[in-house]
Amino acid sequence: MVDNQQFKHIEKIRLTMEENNYLAGQPSLIAKIEESSFINDGRVSQLRWYFPKMAATDELVVLVHGGGYIAGSITTHDVMARKIANENQIDLVSFGYSLAPEYKFPSQVNDLIALLEHIKKLDTYKKIILLGDSAGGTIVAESLEKIITSQSDLKQIIVGQVLLYAALSFEFKTASIEKLSDHYFPSRPVLEENRDFYLNGLSDIADPLVSPLNREEFTDFPPTFVLVEELDPLRDEGLMLFKKIDGPLGNQKNNQLVDAKNVKHGFLQYFVQPENQEASKQTFEALKNFIKNVTK
Repeated sequence: MVDNQQFKHIEKIRLTMEENNYLAGQPSLIAKIEESSFINDGRVSQLRWYFPKMAATDELVVLVHGGGYIAGSITTHDVMARKIANENQIDLVSFGYSLAPEYKFPSQVNDLIALLEHIKKLDTYKKIILLGDSAGGTIVAESLEKIITSQSDLKQIIVGQVLLYAALSFEFKTASIEKLSDHYFPSRPVLEENRDFYLNGLSDIADPLVSPLNREEFTDFPPTFVLVEELDPLRDEGLMLFKKIDGPLGNQKNNQLVDAKNVKHGFLQYFVQPENQEASKQTFEALKNFIKNVTK
């Protein structure tokens, strides 16, 4: 149960994230943008579609924004979305899911899967890449876990997943959290607070459907791109997941790990900032190669 004081705290976080959007820089020009909404089980998700070229394509990136499950929007990640769409000349849809705590897990996962099923029925896109930023990476990983576990036909069109400094376990037991969370964002109190806003309790946090890192076998998973940062408490979760996916019980596919040096959690959203430019340049180039490989 969330009280009025907690809601005021959440609203402040949401407002601050929107106000800080100027730090992402100026949005690049793009051929066409369309906005729409998607309704699943009474929940409304905002969609922003980016088309870098007028010609039809059968490839699509689905971007799921970050914000600790409680904040963020298609607006906060607009500059990043344009950058990815333009650099890769690929259609992209930014998914503005229903936020916690008003909507608890698995609402976000169910809505993303429903959107993917809707896109599949349209039969426009044959190759889809799921790209999640921070908490969005958690939602992507949880959704893919559910898709794989349920043997959904969506497996046929998902050709890759991109996890940008994602939280992949809600148990918070890694060495990097112990070492870095007192000095760098996200701190342990922030991680625990956001977890409690997102989940309906802690009874299932060991389940891979909640904490994807706990899966042991990844042979059915698509190629995976994992980004971690040197100064991020969540870095070990990304490293551990990549080791599993790219290991003997992994998918044996075109996986890619980027370990960005001297940058903090969330740097790619603010790639224009001087301290982030070098790592961002390397990351976007690696991502471009990954997208090229999985869509060819």
